[in-house]
Amino acid sequence: MRAKERERQEQEELERQKQEFLASLPERNEDDSLPTRLIAACAYMLPLLDAAERFGWPLALMNPTMATFMQALNAPMALLSAVPFGLGFLLVFIGMQFVANNPENPALVRYNMRQAVQLDIMLFFPIIIGQLGHFALAWSQMELPGLTVLSSTAVFFAMLACCVYSVGCCLAGAFPKGVPFVSEVAELTLRDTRPKESDSTDSKDSK
Repeated sequence: MRAKERERQEQEELERQKQEFLASLPERNEDDSLPTRLIAACAYMLPLLDAAERFGWPLALMNPTMATFMQALNAPMALLSAVPFGLGFLLVFIGMQFVANNPENPALVRYNMRQAVQLDIMLFFPIIIGQLGHFALAWSQMELPGLTVLSSTAVFFAMLACCVYSVGCCLAGAFPKGVPFVSEVAELTLRDTRPKESDSTDSKDSK
């Protein structure tokens, strides 16, 4: 009995400390107005443009529909490429991180800025794998152009699917939490704020 009582007291103390910590955090900005949704959705232009530039062109050369889609992305690509020394993507990347780190910004914007950045970072892995693959093929004196097109297409469509899903959620005012691993990292962005009191009260009443 004493062990159970001690365990209960410890759980109550942990819950008390948790509530005190939450109370010390600034209240979360839950704005989900149309401008906020549009800004959150625009965040996914970064990983989409990056994926299109690195992995989309092989498919575009073979498919007229994809070529038209790629041409539609030329304008924002040209805008980023106009920054000297290729710093356009880097400046946008840093700016999005800054927005995501500011607890005063709407949670919907912060979350999606972080998720878009994480998606862009994920492109690093297929790039490295591709470079290693090219090195291996050159070393073995083999040519597999079909494999290059297939792998590039797979990466591009995977990123396109993530971006379309996330943009759809943003426009609906919802958090796109269905992207494996990436969404878990984005969720950490909001841990420096607490939900509005009305929201937490409603959730308790529903229980």
